[in-house]
Amino acid sequence: MDKNSDKNRSLFICLTLIIAVLAVFNQVRNFKFINFDDHVYVTENPNIQAGLTLNAVKWAFTTGYANFWHPITWFSLMPNLSRF
Repeated sequence: MDKNSDKNRSLFICLTLIIAVLAVFNQVRNFKFINFDDHVYVTENPNIQAGLTLNAVKWAFTTGYANFWHPITWFSLMPNLSRF
């Protein structure tokens, strides 16, 4: 195969994967929370409800809230709530 053919094939595969992922995950935009642990992690957690603040960042690195230390999880939830 020549380089243009390889490049076109790679581009086609990448675009196909992007379209497939968007098609599958597009439907989750309208999903509601489920009640497994949302109350602990989100709806009843004042640090997360405050959004991305300096105090919340400090809290995320120093807490063992919900029996786990996982600051990346807390960071991923903080900005999402600031738009509600």
